Amino acid sequence: MKIKKLVSKILKSKISKHKVKIQIKKEELHLVVNHLGFSLFNKYVILKDRESGRFLKSKIKKNISVFNLQDIVDLNSNGTLDVYITLQFYSKYFRKRTVFSINNQGFTSYSEDLNLKLKSFKTKNGNLSFDYKKNIFTQHIKKFKKCRLELLY
Repeated sequence: MKIKKLVSKILKSKISKHKVKIQIKKEELHLVVNHLGFSLFNKYVILKDRESGRFLKSKIKKNISVFNLQDIVDLNSNGTLDVYITLQFYSKYFRKRTVFSINNQGFTSYSEDLNLKLKSFKTKNGNLSFDYKKNIFTQHIKKFKKCRLELLY
């Protein structure tokens, strides 16, 4: 019994020290996870939608977890995604919210193919979350024309 508690405490302390860095490459969201250690266990990143409770789960391979932006669009048109890290030790799962890092501050990405805007922000408790919004259309300005003020009144 004491060995189970010791292993549980070690895993919980390891999972609480992780850091995440956000990158967008080729219509994919890459989350680089550092300071997680323990390559023997299955490690996952979970993006959970607050409104519906639906989630996306991706296995961490070589400290990188990859999510397709199309899958995020399929969750919901607008919403907030919370980021979790999960370690699997045999049949037991240890889950922890990802802490916001200064490296992720001000991260905003826009996908023109999917019309998806993705923005990271810090929650009230200091955790990392994403705000995503599917736009209906894309506006392009091709040419500005100067008009006279007299015609406007």
